[in-house]
Amino acid sequence: MLAARFTKPVPAQRVLAAQQAAASVTIQDGELAALAGRYHSTELDADYDLAAGRNALIVRRPRGEIDTLQAIEADLFRTRAYSLRFVRQAGHPSSFTLDNGRARGIEFERMP
Repeated sequence: MLAARFTKPVPAQRVLAAQQAAASVTIQDGELAALAGRYHSTELDADYDLAAGRNALIVRRPRGEIDTLQAIEADLFRTRAYSLRFVRQAGHPSSFTLDNGRARGIEFERMP
């Protein structure tokens, strides 16, 4: 509806930044396997089960469909609906934070 009102082209810097943000990176199978496991959020009282896929993480969550998250950075994975950012302690993934629209920073701790 408003397209005719926007007559100036989008600056090339913004286009490049958007393309880079959307680009995925390749994560080694061993790194994906290290991220796999069960994570628990006390805030949501929910468990997320993560499994390694082909350059992706497969997420099984309660009352939800199975999601495939693509690697955006080494410790950042994203779907259209949400993203997971992993936190490492001594080089090993110990938790992640979930950002889902307006809900940000929901913490999930790795279960033994």
